[in-house]
Amino acid sequence: MFFQLIDHYKTGSLDRKTLLSLYGGGEWSREFKNGSASVKSTAAQIAGYIQPFYVCKMAEEEDVNAFNDRYVIVCPKEKESMFDDYVDLPEQYRQSLGSTFQKIHEAHQTPKEYKFNKLGPESFKFYHDDLVTRKRDVPDDENRRGILSKAKGQTASLPMIVHVLQQGFAATTQGDLEWNTEIDGTTMEYAKAILNYLIAQKLELMPPKIRLNLAKLNNFEHFIPFLKYY
Repeated sequence: MFFQLIDHYKTGSLDRKTLLSLYGGGEWSREFKNGSASVKSTAAQIAGYIQPFYVCKMAEEEDVNAFNDRYVIVCPKEKESMFDDYVDLPEQYRQSLGSTFQKIHEAHQTPKEYKFNKLGPESFKFYHDDLVTRKRDVPDDENRRGILSKAKGQTASLPMIVHVLQQGFAATTQGDLEWNTEIDGTTMEYAKAILNYLIAQKLELMPPKIRLNLAKLNNFEHFIPFLKYY
């Protein structure tokens, strides 16, 4: 329903532009009839559950704003369980999860700047170039090219997310420790595996790959009807 209502009552993709602006960060403001609203720093995130059928419908549409490219989608294989198979999550894990997020929250009461250590950039570079190569191999399908293009930016942010989760868990299990803001190559490798998994699922849910008839486009006779206008 959320996706169906985007721009339903607006023209010119105003809703999408607003969400993309909030997603991008920085300052945001809007003028209304009865005043104005502004936010100095934005960090919008939309998360939730959706049936794969609706994801496929979204993937069939032209994504001119690269709006859908920014989403990561996880569609695990459906598993049917008997009633007796359901069990409560052990208390120790519930406490660890809550404590981890609490430690992350406490650590970021002051701004943190995360950087790769000496090995991180090399791993990032190889994966970045791999995505560029994969994009070159899909010259005709702009929707697929958009997913691979946005994955380059996600390659920079996902290692930080994984690293922060690791730090939060370590702070929970090992007690007070100095918060590390350096991302190593191992964490980058974890992030690459996750991102490959996410890309593969999104591409699998899309329609068949578009291929242009280059032979027809390169045929000079194809352009003869237009020559009389010049």
